[in-house]
Amino acid sequence: MQLLGFAAAALFAFMIAFALDLGGAVAAMIFLLILFIGALLHAWHPLIEWARGPSAKL
Repeated sequence: MQLLGFAAAALFAFMIAFALDLGGAVAAMIFLLILFIGALLHAWHPLIEWARGPSAKL
């Protein structure tokens, strides 16, 4: 569900950047940057939970 949220936010940012006439390349880079951040957070979630330890589950 998190990735769907990041994809929707990325698409919204893409449309705003394109509407502000920043250009297609800049809008695409913004879109990909937001998607990359969402994927990175999703991939690192087990590592973050492991680093926080068992006290994070309380």
